[in-house]
Amino acid sequence: MFIIDFHTHCFPDAIAGRAMSLLAAESGLPFFHDGTAAGLDENARAEGCGGYVVLPIATNPRQTASVNRFAAGIQDPARHIYSFGSVHPENGDFREHLRAVKEMGLFGVKLHPEYQSFHVNDEKIFPLYEEIFRHGLPLLFHAGEDEGFSAPWHAEPYKIAEVARRYPEAVIIAAHLGGYRRWREAADCLSQLGNVYMDVSFSAGRMPDEDFQEACSRWPSERILFATDNPWQSVTAAIEAVKRLPCSEREKELIFSGNALRVLRVS
Repeated sequence: MFIIDFHTHCFPDAIAGRAMSLLAAESGLPFFHDGTAAGLDENARAEGCGGYVVLPIATNPRQTASVNRFAAGIQDPARHIYSFGSVHPENGDFREHLRAVKEMGLFGVKLHPEYQSFHVNDEKIFPLYEEIFRHGLPLLFHAGEDEGFSAPWHAEPYKIAEVARRYPEAVIIAAHLGGYRRWREAADCLSQLGNVYMDVSFSAGRMPDEDFQEACSRWPSERILFATDNPWQSVTAAIEAVKRLPCSEREKELIFSGNALRVLRVS
């Protein structure tokens, strides 16, 4: 079965070691590759993925252009390596950055409301969303809580639902079962919105099967994306958890890659 991991991370070689050490110290989490693009590729393919989506984050406005250049430089659609870009909400020139994202052939935009310090439903951010959607780009949010931060949270599922209802033609992806540690809330307020997908990153293989299977059962299989949060998650454990879902092989094919290919608009 062909598998695309829709939620992975890596860093430029020059900073990968430092970035991994810092992030591991902040979160207390182990990691499963060295943080480089080569390390990600080796790990993902060794554990059974035929491709993956890299999701960089511009953690301050000055990083945006370099983050997107890095993302464009490592993607290789012929090998099913796809990159999203990122924009910081404080980028006053976000329209120029998004034009560059589109021109570089990046496949979407990732925003992380904790690292970027904004509330998803803050109307000041809506012009940024509108420009993302004007370019026809899917938007992926880190959703729910985060191991490296504390409350108050910026991306609760109900806030994402407000955005999704405002922009019903947009494609929105809520990571971590629609909300890390908030999967029941996410199922209640997001699963019925036809323009919202959820990915199973940092959840499949990390939480009890009973809870994971209940969470997935509350979403249409057509809007679930296989994902791990690699390097912070064992790919093998996540794959095996999805294989144990009590659904048809056709539904598992959609989760493992069919839905991803549709969102990415590739064959």
